[in-house]
Amino acid sequence: MDRYKNHSILYSMYGVTSFLFVIILFSAPIAWLLTLLTLSLYSQTGGRKFRLVCGIVLIISWVIIAASRSVENSPGDDFFNYYETYQRVANGNLGDAFIYGSGFEFGFSIFLIVIASFSAHCSVNELVVIMIFISAGLYCIWLEFFGLRNVQDDLKGKVTAISWCYISLFPATQLTRQFLSGMLLLFALFSIGRHWKLIFFTLAASFHLSAIPVYLVLVGTFKYRWKAISAYLVLTLSLIFSLDIILSSDSLLSLPGIDKLGYYNIVSEEGFSNLDIRVMGWMVVGLGLLFFKLIMVERVDLDTIKWAPAYFLFCAIGFIMLPFPNMTLRTLLFVHAVIFGWLIATFGRVGSKSLWGILILGLGVKLYSILAFDPTNHMSYWTRYPPYAWVPGYYFFK
Repeated sequence: MDRYKNHSILYSMYGVTSFLFVIILFSAPIAWLLTLLTLSLYSQTGGRKFRLVCGIVLIISWVIIAASRSVENSPGDDFFNYYETYQRVANGNLGDAFIYGSGFEFGFSIFLIVIASFSAHCSVNELVVIMIFISAGLYCIWLEFFGLRNVQDDLKGKVTAISWCYISLFPATQLTRQFLSGMLLLFALFSIGRHWKLIFFTLAASFHLSAIPVYLVLVGTFKYRWKAISAYLVLTLSLIFSLDIILSSDSLLSLPGIDKLGYYNIVSEEGFSNLDIRVMGWMVVGLGLLFFKLIMVERVDLDTIKWAPAYFLFCAIGFIMLPFPNMTLRTLLFVHAVIFGWLIATFGRVGSKSLWGILILGLGVKLYSILAFDPTNHMSYWTRYPPYAWVPGYYFFK
């Protein structure tokens, strides 16, 4: 009897995943929603292959969603700057690729050269597709083979669903270098063995130099915990209070990364950024889940114990930097955009019901943000094609 039951579950999983691939031809948001629900419903029975197949559906869904923006009609869009560099590289000006981070971010430069070598005539939206596909693909691999390492088998589907639900892939088309760097940083933090950690850390830093302080802060906090938090907070406050001195020094402003402080100081007169406030709002949600778990659960899992001090630290840094618009967004990008879904799932891993509640909340908020359409906003999705249609693969014809 158990054998027939197992076969029926297996056939139903094959049927559901096939259905998801059909749905994606008509609507990526619906396919995204159903895939996350499917991962949760089959959490106890779905294995690694099942989760990876669902991951492929989610990757394709996000590619279609991201490509629905009319980036080509928005020359002021941040991604358009990357596209212009790509065009120069595709035309044979390889030296133009090495303009990021004063040449230190050579990983992203080589990345652009490789893309231009394989496809020299990409449109700006096709380049968006490539960036999202690689970012989401890296996340799918990391989550399955590294992120779920300490998760009990019957919860892996739910944790996967929540991790995918709360990840923010939009920065992959705006803060592209930093986002790709964050994806590589995931492997540096979770790999076993110093050699692999060093390789991925070097790769992450070569895409964006911010990987260096983020990695050092996290590793230091993992090892020294509250002593490290005190030291990093003093360092952050010292940086803020000495900002005027730094900005008055031409030699300091010439250093990679330091030069951006001038921008944050100029825009600070505009007041708090709505994006920063939104970021800190979600960070507070994670903080609430973490406090609840630490208070209510007797035996807290190792992942939560390891990441709790670091999360407290980044929350504090985020609040300190709020007076400088977009500084919180950029400084906390790895936490609030890249690994946030996994952290939310980790902090909320109190029981199956709690994970369902977290997933439903995320589905509601995220689906609203995905489907919200503003024709006057060039950042809005669905300016090239609608979120659904009765013609299969309709987005290919736009």
